[in-house]
Amino acid sequence: MYHCHVHFYLIGRGDGIFRVIKGMEPLLPITHEFWESDELDMALAARADVILADVRDKDVGEALHPLMSCRAEASQVILLADKGQIRFLTGFLKELQDVWTCPMEEEEVRFRFLRWQQAFKMSKDFWQTSQYLETAINSVPNL
Repeated sequence: MYHCHVHFYLIGRGDGIFRVIKGMEPLLPITHEFWESDELDMALAARADVILADVRDKDVGEALHPLMSCRAEASQVILLADKGQIRFLTGFLKELQDVWTCPMEEEEVRFRFLRWQQAFKMSKDFWQTSQYLETAINSVPNL
């Protein structure tokens, strides 16, 4: 069995969205740790596994260029954006894990975060299974 500790970096005000996310239990064997700041902290972004950035009251290009340049390559970025901001994201869509359009009710936040947790856990389960299979193949002679 594996253990995975996920570092979340929450940027912006979040309007209760961050409170809901922090209140949700992680899916075992995953644990969560949350860091928060109102403005981008490049050191925290570089260390985060998942970045949730509230860009609703910002210029999307000005907010995303520094964030995308300082984040870790493997980190996932989820944006909280207004519906009208979606058209400004075309240059960033390949680098984003998801875009959550706001406002959202608490139940929708719970649903979206639960779906993210399930997908993340499935990717870790797949990694573990592939490691087991690779080990089995490599340990059997004449395969």
